[in-house]
Amino acid sequence: MECPQNMHKVEIFLTCDTFERLQEAASYTGCGADLERYIKNLILERC
Repeated sequence: MECPQNMHKVEIFLTCDTFERLQEAASYTGCGADLERYIKNLILERC
């Protein structure tokens, strides 16, 4: 996925215990800080 110049590609490595969480997080892909924030919150809330 190519991101616009004003956004950065987000790559996140997850180390959660359950496959379900990985599946949920993996269903979201995109660019920029909004995605990064979403995934970080997902990890903080559930892992």
